[in-house]
Amino acid sequence: MTDLVGCYSLSNSITVIRLDANVITDSIVINEIYGGDLVEIKNVGTSTIDISEYYLCDFPNYTQLQNLIISCGNDLILDPMEIVTLEYDIISTADGELGLYRSNGYSNPEEIIDYVEWGSSGHTRASVAIAAGIWSVDDFVEPWDIAMSIEYDGIGNSSMDWSEDVHTPCIENDMFTPDPASIELFTFKIFPNPSTNQIQLESNQQYDLDAKYEIFDKVGQVILKGDMKEFNNESLNISNLSDGTYYIRLITKNGTKTNSFTKIN
Repeated sequence: MTDLVGCYSLSNSITVIRLDANVITDSIVINEIYGGDLVEIKNVGTSTIDISEYYLCDFPNYTQLQNLIISCGNDLILDPMEIVTLEYDIISTADGELGLYRSNGYSNPEEIIDYVEWGSSGHTRASVAIAAGIWSVDDFVEPWDIAMSIEYDGIGNSSMDWSEDVHTPCIENDMFTPDPASIELFTFKIFPNPSTNQIQLESNQQYDLDAKYEIFDKVGQVILKGDMKEFNNESLNISNLSDGTYYIRLITKNGTKTNSFTKIN
């Protein structure tokens, strides 16, 4: 049909679609997959969304989110940038797929809103994700260690947007924005690990003056935070922490990096 200009008398009703109208897309994404059977979901949009009736699919398994146990996070009504982590049995970190759907229309490209496959390409629901424009033919994430996670960088829809990292439930994934002058992204080690009273950090780069640290527990609550200059090549006292696993994040001009340590008596 050509453009209509002026007034017309029509005997039958018609539907007019404005081609330049904005298309509303879903803003819920799979944010992290942990080999220990946890999946993190994030709302990257600007509106609150109820995801209780959404489904996770790792063929042939399909589960509605409201039937899963929340490991950390408040509920399944996600505010903008809010995260929830759910207990979900991932069959294998060596080879598999995971799709996120608005409904149980698993073969419908209009219902799938996020997807990732790893170990190999061409899994059962890959064709649905490809038809929906959220995945590419022959693309896949490399297998990862079962004690680790793969994390989404929040940018695109390819294997390059996923990377293996330390498991950080309900904590924002590390987003690297390195200084162009920095050739190598920094890394750091924690020792002793496990530890009873004190920990020290050893980095492959010198900390900048504004570098900071944050320590989280397993549910994403900040326990300690401060400036890296507080370390001053000395130990950080963790004797008041309860036994368990914690995560320490360093934030510097060359990006951020998270590592884990265990507190024991």
